[in-house]
Amino acid sequence: MREVIRFNWPYYVLSLIFIILSTFLLSMTQLFLLRVAILIAATVSAYFFLSSLIASFLVYDASDLYSGAWLA
Repeated sequence: MREVIRFNWPYYVLSLIFIILSTFLLSMTQLFLLRVAILIAATVSAYFFLSSLIASFLVYDASDLYSGAWLA
């Protein structure tokens, strides 16, 4: 997972910045539809952020892919 983060770190940083800014904007606005749109955007961003990290962990770190046992 570290290799995936190291290779794609700009995307993960931008995603975290977006989630933090949308949380800040969510607390600043009073318009209901705008709050819903910001909440949906932040939720989708957090979902893809976390799901990509979980998938890379399961594929690379939690499996026997790097052990080479599947070659024998």
